[in-house]
Amino acid sequence: MTVPDTATYKALLDCQNGKVVVKEVLVNSEGKNHLKKPKVKIEDNKLSVDCEARAQELFAKWKSEQKTEVHETVRNIYHEVEKSLTWWQLFQIWCGRLLLIVIMLF
Repeated sequence: MTVPDTATYKALLDCQNGKVVVKEVLVNSEGKNHLKKPKVKIEDNKLSVDCEARAQELFAKWKSEQKTEVHETVRNIYHEVEKSLTWWQLFQIWCGRLLLIVIMLF
């Protein structure tokens, strides 16, 4: 994306021997940001005006090609158990497992 900019060129034109010529340049100003002064040529009664904004073009190209690097960091977060199981609770769990095995066998 480019930001709009304005360069100005105003001149008085005259006709000499059937050809257009620049009689007097009134205003030839640069743009506010990136534009240089306009280059004006008159060839075969054709007016051509060139305004260069090279720095802005290079920046736009660089910005479109620029890639963001992402560094991923993995962190393991351990949560401590407030209380571990008592021996009685562990005994009940093992008895339940044995009971399930006995039921499945018969």
